[in-house]
Amino acid sequence: MADKRLPGHVIRTETVVNEGGCRVKCFLEPNCVSINVGPAVGGKRSCELNNDCKINGEPCPGENNLCQVGFTDKRYRCVCRDGYKHREHSTDQCEDIDECKEDLYDCQEANTETKSCPAQRPHRCPQNSECANEPGSFRCDCKNGFVKDGAACIDIDECQSNELQWCTHKSNLECINTPGSFRCECIPGFARHGKPWRCKECQDALGMENHTISDARISASSERTVSYRAFQGRLHLKNDGDIRGSWASARDDKNQWLQVDLGNPNTSVTGVATQGRDNHDWWVIKYKLQYSKLSTSMELHEYKEEYEDQSKEFDGNRDSDTVVRHNLTKPITASIIRFQPTEWHTHISMRVELYGCFTGNVCLPSFTVSPMCSVLSIK
Repeated sequence: MADKRLPGHVIRTETVVNEGGCRVKCFLEPNCVSINVGPAVGGKRSCELNNDCKINGEPCPGENNLCQVGFTDKRYRCVCRDGYKHREHSTDQCEDIDECKEDLYDCQEANTETKSCPAQRPHRCPQNSECANEPGSFRCDCKNGFVKDGAACIDIDECQSNELQWCTHKSNLECINTPGSFRCECIPGFARHGKPWRCKECQDALGMENHTISDARISASSERTVSYRAFQGRLHLKNDGDIRGSWASARDDKNQWLQVDLGNPNTSVTGVATQGRDNHDWWVIKYKLQYSKLSTSMELHEYKEEYEDQSKEFDGNRDSDTVVRHNLTKPITASIIRFQPTEWHTHISMRVELYGCFTGNVCLPSFTVSPMCSVLSIK
């Protein structure tokens, strides 16, 4: 109809060259039943696509409600826009879908029987991000400590930030970056001490050589004879009569160990040293360390360096008398330290010393609040 326009039924407006182009647009729109073609302006025409429902009133009220032609005996149905759903017990009132709370999965390989996703990835947010609901949609915000890099969230290396002051307000501290965060640790050879804590030099010999650690606190898996007792595994012990100048195990296998009870669960061990048997070709070539926080608990942990999955294997000795010392890049706070030989020359035989300090009430390397120590809260 020339010079006429059907108002109140427009579902979308397009720009076309002529009426034929508008008819094609209507054909491609399932809800279109008629068109309004505007006058030519600059070689273009407006094309309004109409449906059979009233947009600005009944039968589908609400800004998030859409009327679709057909489908029912009433010749229309009310559907919600994307991101909305009908309220419970209602067919014409729409409410926002909280995609962050509902199990809306983006599955490529969903199980058709269980209707579950193998990867169980809700709302399509990438790793290290979290979902934030919005009206009709949602967004993915990076978690604290991460930043957007395209569609991904990558870790912020706070230790490289020029604005970072956390680890520079105390001497002998270094910054350790962790996924989504960081922490301040004393440099090797120092340990946290006091309230509020500070980094104290921590390289004292703990008492194997000078006998501060008593014989009763030194034990072993086995002893070759009474002349190779566990308490003879002291650094620089000499071969003298019935004292054969080291501890030696009764068997040569990887199940042998020499253990030292430091007697204080707040001992920070920052280094270890080893020798072989005095003036004999018996020594340990490689060994591992195990430790336990409490003397009463034999729940032993393997020593691992930072971010390593495998236990650290230390280089031991290549002769009987040279002292080989290692500073621990990750100091141990423990009461029990156990040397476990993994490779040896002739027979398993060791003399050892431990280095560190007794730190009192000290926070372990994590920023969790404890009534026993003063903690710098970061994140």
